[in-house]
Amino acid sequence: MKMKKISLLLILISFLCIHSQSQPIESNTISSQFLIEKNIQNIEEALLKKDTLSLKLLLHPNLTMGHSNGWIETKSSLIEDLSQEQVVYTLFQSLTNPEYSYISEDLIITRRDIDAHGTVNGKEFVACLNILEIWTFQNNQWLLTARQSVNRKE
Repeated sequence: MKMKKISLLLILISFLCIHSQSQPIESNTISSQFLIEKNIQNIEEALLKKDTLSLKLLLHPNLTMGHSNGWIETKSSLIEDLSQEQVVYTLFQSLTNPEYSYISEDLIITRRDIDAHGTVNGKEFVACLNILEIWTFQNNQWLLTARQSVNRKE
């Protein structure tokens, strides 16, 4: 009888271990989406407020950012241009929720549509954009690693 209880206990523990190992994939997916969406909001807020300290924490050191006009920035050039007010953002309007492509546990691609408002060298602009972003999980957080925007066809 004691042997049956031990066997049953081992089977139950094995089942719980297998079940608990299968759970994190879904919960990690949901938590990753939540964290990335929060980081998108934080990056846009930092751009609006010219908060370079927050951007330094949210952007990958090797960031490459391609704009719809062909202009390409790095993390350092983005922060420098923002602090020198060559580019002033006034509004980011999200038109779609991000669509996610999971490449690996630490690499996710998002696609979304936004309208970006602001000025470049004193000239106002409204850019209607399709955005593709690459997010890398590094140092226990999701960092924007690459971003490419193109003009949205209406």
